[in-house]
Amino acid sequence: MKTTEYIAIYAAIIATSTFIWNIVIWRLNKRKLKLECRYVVMRGTNESPYAGEFIEYKILNLSDKPLRVDSISGTINTPEGKGFFSLASTEIPQTINSMDSYSIFRPAPDIFNKWLRSLYIVDSVGRTYKIKTYTLKQLKRKGETYPCTYGDSENALAYNPPLQEID
Repeated sequence: MKTTEYIAIYAAIIATSTFIWNIVIWRLNKRKLKLECRYVVMRGTNESPYAGEFIEYKILNLSDKPLRVDSISGTINTPEGKGFFSLASTEIPQTINSMDSYSIFRPAPDIFNKWLRSLYIVDSVGRTYKIKTYTLKQLKRKGETYPCTYGDSENALAYNPPLQEID
């Protein structure tokens, strides 16, 4: 074999390994958002006048690029049929930096008790990221455990998160 053939084989091996490495990096560098939800029941105090049932929506950006969240939505099954809802919020759309999180507190709707079927976030590209089924079941169970526990009820849980303005 001539020297040029060795160089050609070496170049082919390098090009193939570079191509495979780029595919691996592309697969690992996907957009990744995660939605976490918690059912929170708060009692009003003199320092914090917020009281009632709230859902904390926490959005985590697990990718290495900033991502824009366009909506928090879900599906419900009512006696009239299947329906959709979206969280109306002045904070969304929101851009979340790499490896960062963003929390929103909203009053818990009645649909969480009975009819909620799925909860998900939609990014600026149109990809949906669903909440885990286990977390969804916990939300529904908590909604049944604390129905209408406002004020100084003994069943209410004391929780003092850093609150944002709730409209």
